[in-house]
Amino acid sequence: MVERRPPAGQLFLPCRRLYLGGGWLTEYVWLCAQEVGLHQACCGAHILDLSGNHNGEPVVSDCLAVHHNQLLFIECLTTRPGPDACLEQGLKRLHDMLDHSAGLASTRLLLACGEFDHARQHLTELQHSQGLKVAVIECSELKHLPSYLRHWMETGNWPQP
Repeated sequence: MVERRPPAGQLFLPCRRLYLGGGWLTEYVWLCAQEVGLHQACCGAHILDLSGNHNGEPVVSDCLAVHHNQLLFIECLTTRPGPDACLEQGLKRLHDMLDHSAGLASTRLLLACGEFDHARQHLTELQHSQGLKVAVIECSELKHLPSYLRHWMETGNWPQP
């Protein structure tokens, strides 16, 4: 009997694509949350609207955390398919989560890994048009995420970098 094995480069290829395509950023958020003692944090949470009004399409949060009845929604973005499209997609997902959480008080955060500098003005315009207040952490600030999470846990407010 001949045993067939996939070539070494193809082993677990879908998992590799998911991880390298942005999954690493979500895992980094979860690890930072654990580091600062934010134990009610999860990744890939399916959010359902208990009224049933907004459950046509599943809404999946990259990262969701709860501390002292405060919600923290985090969307992790990489620059594919491009900075502007990526920001629009991230804001849409945060808006959908707001619908599903019945407008409960929450902090919304976009973690943006890539070149988003030229898209910053576009983000401001999108936030104003959608009425969302969203904090943004870019690549250079990722190393400060644990201290930002700690500040949020202590005050309930996201720090201004």
